[in-house]
Amino acid sequence: MSLGHEGALCPQSNRLPTELGVYDVSGFHKIRIFFCECFRHEKYVQLLRVGWFPASSIEPKTAFTFELLDLFVTLSTAGKLSAHDFYQSLVRLTDGINLRDCPVSQINYSTLPMLT
Repeated sequence: MSLGHEGALCPQSNRLPTELGVYDVSGFHKIRIFFCECFRHEKYVQLLRVGWFPASSIEPKTAFTFELLDLFVTLSTAGKLSAHDFYQSLVRLTDGINLRDCPVSQINYSTLPMLT
């Protein structure tokens, strides 16, 4: 998938595609995307424009569709569903017998700057 240029490959792009994990209401998907290199927009802005919320603004490797985020807000507020149970439901939607891996990013808190 190419971002920018109405789905065509960016003429300034000379990189290999980036593998991105996308969580959607249908489950977890790994896709390869080409970011547009000729605009001054950051990668996270390009993802937001296609309706995906990136997990990081620096070098996004995971994104969540707006539909998924809306569903989570509805289920967590009206149905009192926890984030853990919501994630486990997505894992089962993706692979009901656990043959595939649905990664969860681990945060290394020791590398984060301390707030004073």
